[in-house]
Amino acid sequence: EKREILLILINYSIKKLITGADKFRRKAFDWYKWGLDNHLLIKEQHLSRFAYSNIASLGLQLKEFEWVADFIPKYAKVLEEKHRDNYIHYTRAKLYFNQKKYARTQQLLLQIEYEDIFLNLDAKTMLLEIYYEERSYDALEALLQSFSRYLQRKSVMAYHKEVYKNIIFLIRKMLDIAPYDKKAIEKLKQQVENTQPLAERHWLLQQIELLT
Repeated sequence: EKREILLILINYSIKKLITGADKFRRKAFDWYKWGLDNHLLIKEQHLSRFAYSNIASLGLQLKEFEWVADFIPKYAKVLEEKHRDNYIHYTRAKLYFNQKKYARTQQLLLQIEYEDIFLNLDAKTMLLEIYYEERSYDALEALLQSFSRYLQRKSVMAYHKEVYKNIIFLIRKMLDIAPYDKKAIEKLKQQVENTQPLAERHWLLQQIELLT
């Protein structure tokens, strides 16, 4: 019963976070940590790869870099063996990405076998953000085009497809906007704040602030 209630609380917090309620980031992370400390997230000796990824991502968004660096190897051993290597590489890539160590991020992303569609989608998103921040516009444009085709081609749930289509659309809007055009920048900021569903809202808003 405790486990069921915990999962309800976590899912509620994540849904609220996706809709823009930023205070639920810390709540979701703390509920995950409580579940780990109380051994409620390990089922049949395994931690879900999705929980593993979510925990690392939330910790990184909260700048809990040391905690995440310890978490990655500690809980990798309770991942299913067939997923273990990919998720170790992926979460370490996320750690380096959030520390702005982009060369190391890309090296690790190349080691992931992309049979897992969600890793593939997240890896592509990380690369979009790296290319944008490094102003590698040719690489960014090529990836935006290939990512759009990938979403059209793959069988992805409508909700997830919409999340990534929104990211692609808003990055294109950022590329088209004229720097220091305050009216256009404010309009784009409001669009990012109101777009649903959207998983990279925090990063997009950070980049828009740099346009002013």
